[in-house]
Amino acid sequence: MPTTTATTRPAPALADAVRQRIRDLHDGGVREFTADRFTDLASAADRPAAWVTDHLIVLQGVGDLRAVARAGVRTWTVAPGSEILR
Repeated sequence: MPTTTATTRPAPALADAVRQRIRDLHDGGVREFTADRFTDLASAADRPAAWVTDHLIVLQGVGDLRAVARAGVRTWTVAPGSEILR
């Protein structure tokens, strides 16, 4: 009986996936976003959903994102001069 080999792509690194989603959102005209725009990335990267928010906070800490004042929901925008869109 012949054997079948299946290959799967490795899960994308969460950091790379988040950065790409930010670029995609920005290219689509979305200037402010919340963590809920990224929840599917966590499962695709086989990581807990909370890690997405943690990574967005890290990006804010290094200056790539800027917090936007919104009641109740943590919101970010790309910081002026950020290299994340390149």
